[in-house]
Amino acid sequence: MSICAIIPVKKLTESKSRLSQVLSADERAGLVAQFLRHELAVLRQVAAIEEIVVVSSDLVILALAQENGSTVLPEEQSEGINVAVTRAVAWAREEGGKTAVLILPVDLPFLHPDDITRLLAAYDDQRLVISPDGRHEGTNALLLPPLAAFTFHYGPHSLQKHLAEAQMQQLQPHVIPS
Repeated sequence: MSICAIIPVKKLTESKSRLSQVLSADERAGLVAQFLRHELAVLRQVAAIEEIVVVSSDLVILALAQENGSTVLPEEQSEGINVAVTRAVAWAREEGGKTAVLILPVDLPFLHPDDITRLLAAYDDQRLVISPDGRHEGTNALLLPPLAAFTFHYGPHSLQKHLAEAQMQQLQPHVIPS
């Protein structure tokens, strides 16, 4: 199995806007950069992850990802997470020759290598492995074959939408708690 981890990252000026009442723009940007460093370090500890791709339109994020040995896919403009992820999955399939993709949001400060190992242990090429957020509404991790036809549904209620998409793609969904 050849696995590519994909991390989509918004422009730093748009990141963590819900925290704008308590953190300045610079503090929010620093927080996102720290989240990315942490996540890259965690993924590098998992031998099964062959490649890490960061997709973003933010030059600071792309430079940070490159400095940490990741492949970068620059967006000319921020096209939204679903477009960014679709593009990165297509790259993993067509250019990277990967047989599985693990998609993670950048804001997982408690992510540990054992979490990734648990997801990978539950995977096979007929299955979609998904880890919901704490409210069981969103998607914290998504592991699947890099199918061209899979439509990503990040945003409100993405968990249920991704599970429905898995059924349409004839992938057996497997939910792993966060």
